[in-house]
Amino acid sequence: NVTSYSTSGTCSENGEEVTVLVGGIAPSPQPTCTTNTWSVSGIDVSLLGEGAITITADHDDALGNSAIQATTNITKDTTAPLEITNPTLTASWITGSLPINSPIFSWINPVTDFSFAEVALGTTSLGTDIVNWTTSTNIADHTFTNLSGLTECTPYFPSARAVDSFGNRSTGISHPTGFRWDNTDPIVPTINFTDGDATATTGPTTNWTGGSDNCSLDRFEIAVSTTNDDSGMISTWQSASLNTSGVVTGVSLTAGSTYYTIIRSIDSVGLISPLDSFSWVYVTPPDAITDLAVSTEGIDFIEIAWTEPNDNGTPITDYIVEYRLNPAGTWAVFPDGISTDRHATVTGLTAETVYDFRVKAVNGSGATNSNVATGETLVDDPFFNGLKAFNLGGATDSVVVALYDGTDIELNGTVIANLDQGDTHQFTSAQNDIIEGTKEFFVAGRAGSTAGCSGSGNIAWTIKDWAGKNFLFDFSRYTPINVTVRAFETSLVEVYKDGTLFTSQTVPADTNHTFNLTAYDLYELVSDKTIIAYIAASNWGDTYPLMPSRKDLLGIPSGTGYFQVGVAPTNETHWYSNTNTGITGTFSHTSLNSISGTGSQYSGNALRVIGDDPIAGHSRADSDGCQSAPFIPRSFMRKNYAVNVVSEWVKFVSDKPATITRTNPGGGTSTFTLSRTGTAPEAPYHHRLTNVAAGTVFEADDRMGVWYEPNTTSGAAIEDETILFGWD
Repeated sequence: NVTSYSTSGTCSENGEEVTVLVGGIAPSPQPTCTTNTWSVSGIDVSLLGEGAITITADHDDALGNSAIQATTNITKDTTAPLEITNPTLTASWITGSLPINSPIFSWINPVTDFSFAEVALGTTSLGTDIVNWTTSTNIADHTFTNLSGLTECTPYFPSARAVDSFGNRSTGISHPTGFRWDNTDPIVPTINFTDGDATATTGPTTNWTGGSDNCSLDRFEIAVSTTNDDSGMISTWQSASLNTSGVVTGVSLTAGSTYYTIIRSIDSVGLISPLDSFSWVYVTPPDAITDLAVSTEGIDFIEIAWTEPNDNGTPITDYIVEYRLNPAGTWAVFPDGISTDRHATVTGLTAETVYDFRVKAVNGSGATNSNVATGETLVDDPFFNGLKAFNLGGATDSVVVALYDGTDIELNGTVIANLDQGDTHQFTSAQNDIIEGTKEFFVAGRAGSTAGCSGSGNIAWTIKDWAGKNFLFDFSRYTPINVTVRAFETSLVEVYKDGTLFTSQTVPADTNHTFNLTAYDLYELVSDKTIIAYIAASNWGDTYPLMPSRKDLLGIPSGTGYFQVGVAPTNETHWYSNTNTGITGTFSHTSLNSISGTGSQYSGNALRVIGDDPIAGHSRADSDGCQSAPFIPRSFMRKNYAVNVVSEWVKFVSDKPATITRTNPGGGTSTFTLSRTGTAPEAPYHHRLTNVAAGTVFEADDRMGVWYEPNTTSGAAIEDETILFGWD
């Protein structure tokens, strides 16, 4: 009533005016004494402060004699009390027939200016469509009783508000999620099949589909039984969460016996579905593998190998590979699919970390686990952390390009540029410089003069993906050739020629060493620790980063492709983009291994080569340049790339028909898709662009390898085919 306050009193002089002030506010008109009383209304006191307000009344008789002033005090309080806090429910779900009581709803009342609480219930926050505001049963909790007309699964939100002694009410607060009512059993899933991996103490991996609830499904539970119901259970009910497969543990199985996996659904209120079951026969599993060993270690992967154990009369159909952090991590299954291959490469590991591995064979049942093999991934040097590139090739005039907006570029720890997508920055560089970006980038530069061809080389800086322990290379056009390595910890680096140790060097941590080689031949570079490596002729011809050897390579044999092996002979199969079947051959380490191309300047078909053992490869420089470029291991391909200088052409190769979005400097975009004409599954996809502007960015939906040829001597060596590094 702050805008229409009323007050009244008594008086003696009928017909005379009574002068009234309410907190200093004079009503207009003033009241008149009538039958010894007066009253006035409609006084607006909204501008007066909270607290005490004094009301005065004065009165004169007809001759001007004044009565004694009448006074009184009132209190103005229009402030709502503090809000109730911490609304809590004893349960999120209720079940049973209607009418039904709610869970207990409780809260914390304000400490001051509080008289009692009011509660309400609705289908929205602060809603009152179920129960309107009413005084709570208890001072700090309330149960809504005899609720009827509820709808299953619908959330109902209890609310509470504070009321002070003057009747002021807080806004109110609701429980954030409310409670729901459910009185319908869930639906059981259907078991579709079981894997053949049961052991004497565990059931097979059971796979199911379906299973649902009208409201909220909480979990599936599985068990093993000798009957198709729970009367013959030989295990406890075990939660499978909401997964679509699971394994029952803690059983004792007998070979040749029939068992059932049984399953049920349980919803959020605790209601339980009927059961479904699936029968299976436990057979004698294969023997345990006893010779599991680590065969290859990498920065983020370790390859393991073993021989086939005795299958005990039932053929082996798969091997299950598990790994964990050494010495006591949680075992996890590596998802390598169904395979009888006796090699497995576990990927996605962390650098410089020790892992344990175990394998078991499957033939309808699963063998016991093998011996545990232990391996360690490669060094976690600061260079391998973050987005960095290392100028091992010795570029002196470099250009960096950003793939994304807001990229800070640091050179040896000092910010030299802030770039948006497609922006480039040219700078003077030196060997062993390190570029780091806050976001992805590409950097390359020129070493030598601006004369072109034999006077200079285009140097792609080296990234962490290209580090390793084993590298392969050859040279047959220029001599001498320099192979520079960078060690991240003290490393013994050996050079093998024709499979025989040729020279070696212990390289201290954080230093380089250059091997000067004069004899045309095939070479293998082997290090006991992680290194990066770069090859260059003294005239900067055939200059490119060395890639660690792998079994699966992609690239362009521009004119010709040359390949190297560490193990000879190595059988290989290769596919062009236009072939329907693979072409087989053998690589040696005593003579050049070549595969012909179908065009020059990277215009021909892409080539994919898979060896029985690790291999490496490179193109032969075209007639318009002196530089070769390496093939890329398939596992090194990435999705996102950018060119840093104007390019005569850019070539894309992948094992997938990747769709690529091209973003030109200035923001215009277009798309293209890699293609092939061959029908062999292994045939690579490719695409070639010409006249590509500096700062063009390429983002693909699948991984690919990318090469380019600069068409400038500014920050690049003109007409030198070069591999790009990219990012996911």
